[in-house]
Amino acid sequence: MGSMIATIMVIQTAIRNFLPPWLEKLIKDFFAKFITSLKPQHAIVIEEFDNGNCNDLYDAIQLYLSSKCISSPKVLKFFKHKNAPNVTKKMDSDQSFEDRFKGMKVEWSLKQVTSGKGSRGQETTQYCFKLSFHRSNKEMIHDDYIPHIMKVAEEIRYKNRQRKLYTNSVSDHLGRYWLPIPFSHPSTFESLAINPVLKSEIQEDLKRFMDRKKFYNRVGRAWKRGYLLYGPPGTGKTSLIAAIANFLEFDIYDLELTAVHSNSQLKNLLINTSSKSVIVVEDIDCSLDLSGRTKQVVNKEVKEGDPAKISLSTEKLDPALLRAGRMDKHINLSYCEIGAFKMLAKNYLDIEEHQMIKEAEEILPLVKITPADVAEIFMSCEDNEEMGLVNVFEEMKRRLSKMEDNEIVAELGSPQSLPIEDDETLDSDETVEETCPASGKSGPRLKELRNVLRGNR
Repeated sequence: MGSMIATIMVIQTAIRNFLPPWLEKLIKDFFAKFITSLKPQHAIVIEEFDNGNCNDLYDAIQLYLSSKCISSPKVLKFFKHKNAPNVTKKMDSDQSFEDRFKGMKVEWSLKQVTSGKGSRGQETTQYCFKLSFHRSNKEMIHDDYIPHIMKVAEEIRYKNRQRKLYTNSVSDHLGRYWLPIPFSHPSTFESLAINPVLKSEIQEDLKRFMDRKKFYNRVGRAWKRGYLLYGPPGTGKTSLIAAIANFLEFDIYDLELTAVHSNSQLKNLLINTSSKSVIVVEDIDCSLDLSGRTKQVVNKEVKEGDPAKISLSTEKLDPALLRAGRMDKHINLSYCEIGAFKMLAKNYLDIEEHQMIKEAEEILPLVKITPADVAEIFMSCEDNEEMGLVNVFEEMKRRLSKMEDNEIVAELGSPQSLPIEDDETLDSDETVEETCPASGKSGPRLKELRNVLRGNR
């Protein structure tokens, strides 16, 4: 080896003295390649900037290593962007980290280097990653490892992002069709007060949708799913939409159709939505030009390989929304049922078992009270759980009495038409049973339930 080095030095001196510069450079390159071929390790350098432009690969490597290097380097940098859900870790300079991929071992190092002179003549520095690996793994590095890093980095970037709620407007001076604000709605399926069976069914449907990318591609359909939510106000349609967005970790686009003045404007709005998002049209029954514009929303095309979800909410069902193929799934959110009542009692009052909850199971099917009504009463009694249940029962009692009175009027006409003598009085409960015993209505049942509410059982 010593004689080889001496020979190289003699040749190098001869080259400097007798050969022209172009030939000298050619010979130097040849020897550099020869020396490199003797080394088993190869290296790739990834700089932070390239001619002043940010290097996306450098950023991807930084994210990738942030999920890997917690146990190896002696010094780590921790930081958290505003509103970001997770802390990000960075490897400090002049350190190294070993990674393994498909049985291959590689080594990463981070260094700070001089990258030239700036516009004012001062030296500028930048960071660069150096990836060292055995030369036999060169193809695996290029074909598998680097794409793997880009994929993992994209997943990390997606999880760390601040999700947005977008509202539509006329394009502003910046050309934006959607105005974003941070989305941080607390609604989840765990706290959602709807029928437990329906809740599980929706969750399973969402999981199945997210796992069927290949199926949608095979049958030639866009990877999207449309939900039609309908029911009275206060039954949880908006909360369900927020829970779906949180479950999928999607952004939300709240599309106000009444602010859309033409089909071309609607088309531009839909084109400018991002992938992995929930597009919401609330109160679709109040929107204009339902047949044309709703069809555009439902038929929205999505970017290749990216899922989308479309939710329409309404209080009244229009036949146009029920046509075959218009929406994938119809969800009826009705008045409060016992499952929703129990969830509300647990959420607001921290009560899971109580005698009044058992009695509510009999009364709720006949009383039109929404989860929002129950939640409002519970919220006002946060410091007195018993009073919360009592107040809800008082409200159900009032509504039950009103239903009973309305039924009497429907059966017998106005109260003035009842034949009552001057010296004769009737108890309101007796009126229900004695004046319409064969009506087939629920008068006797209403009396029984009223007695439950009064504590006469």
